[in-house]
Amino acid sequence: MRRITFVLLGVLLIGGVAAGQIGQAVEGQVTGKDVYVRSGPSQNWYPMLKLSYPARVQVLGREGDWLTIASPPGTYSLISKRYVTADGSTGTVTGNAVQVRAGSDLYPNELSKVQTSLDSGEKVTITGEAGDYYRIVPPAGVLAYISAKYVQTAPKVRSGAATQADSPEAISPEVVSRLTAQEPTAANTTELIKAFQAAETALVAEYKKPLEQRDLVKLMEMYEAIAAPAGGSLATLVDYRIGYLNKAMQTVVDVAEVNEMARRLRQTQQELAAERAQIHLAASRQSQLLTEMTLTGRLGPSMLFPGNGVSPKRWVIRDEATGDILGFLQATGGTVQPQELYDLRGWKVSLSGTSRYDWALRMNIIEVTRIEMLPGGEPIKPAVKGKKDALKGEGEPRAKPGDIKPEAESRPAPTPKLPASTLPAGESPSESSLGVSGLPVVEATAPAELPIDADEYK
Repeated sequence: MRRITFVLLGVLLIGGVAAGQIGQAVEGQVTGKDVYVRSGPSQNWYPMLKLSYPARVQVLGREGDWLTIASPPGTYSLISKRYVTADGSTGTVTGNAVQVRAGSDLYPNELSKVQTSLDSGEKVTITGEAGDYYRIVPPAGVLAYISAKYVQTAPKVRSGAATQADSPEAISPEVVSRLTAQEPTAANTTELIKAFQAAETALVAEYKKPLEQRDLVKLMEMYEAIAAPAGGSLATLVDYRIGYLNKAMQTVVDVAEVNEMARRLRQTQQELAAERAQIHLAASRQSQLLTEMTLTGRLGPSMLFPGNGVSPKRWVIRDEATGDILGFLQATGGTVQPQELYDLRGWKVSLSGTSRYDWALRMNIIEVTRIEMLPGGEPIKPAVKGKKDALKGEGEPRAKPGDIKPEAESRPAPTPKLPASTLPAGESPSESSLGVSGLPVVEATAPAELPIDADEYK
């Protein structure tokens, strides 16, 4: 049974595609200098040989960061002289389960790695001696390991059709016959072997098809119908193929799920694109609609649109109770002059206008066509505290628009005399402190409103 297991391992590594393994031998080229070929898949295993660019290796599989390779030229194995009869360069094993160890010129005293074992009658090729051991050519199927970091292999080409790399090779009739030759035969052994070979032929044929067209269920049924005696080599081969097909079916399911997810994603993207197009169309149409609006609230300047030449000076009207912005205003149509909005800043007003949605700004802009001051809507000015040189009149409601009538141009405005209490000690009124109307220039104070810039940007 030891020989059967050993030969079967070689068949599976080369002919099949096990998890984490490359299905067929792939040639790789060493890309570094003095790269160790080790006796096991980690740095804990002693090296047997060094290879440098452009040496080539036959890659059979992968274990983590290590590639499984066929024993390259220059490697050798060791077998005890005690269990080998030498005849020139040919040796015959005289014991059962005789261990074959990995030899190394780099670490000649290291013998811990057992590569395989041989039984009585098996032949080995002797290449030299090392103390109590013969140096022999590594037996067929003995593996070596090299870091994947320093080997360049040809990449697999994936497409809709199956590639050579993911197509298993059929286990040949010669291999099956050799595995079953020393086992007890049943009455139907020949038929079972024929059924297995038929399944192998069908397997290779199916794997020439694209992934989505392979009939894996039919293949599974063919292998499951082979009632090989339990524990025999043929049963081991059948179980291997069934396990292989189970993994392949799972791969198909995974691929189908990924494809379905991709299809749903594409569909969602298309739906979103169509929805965005509809929204843009609706907004574009909305921007062309003019709506008459009438609003009541406190008028104030817009900090977002100060009138810098790029866009006209705009204003905001706020809800008196909450301070929320009800709309953005402008006076560019000629019906209401910008000065009228300026004069009424801070006042509670009632206005009418034409609202138009500006798609670029994502907001409604109201062109004011009528505005009037409401009774009792004077600006609310906070009291000024801690300012010793403040004028007495500051903080009081400012005069209503229209209450101050400019005099005729031919009659210069007289210079009024202010009460002495309003002037700092030792100073008298000057032209710099008086406006064109003859009234003192009163420092402007914004109405008690929510922060305009924060609200507007919100």
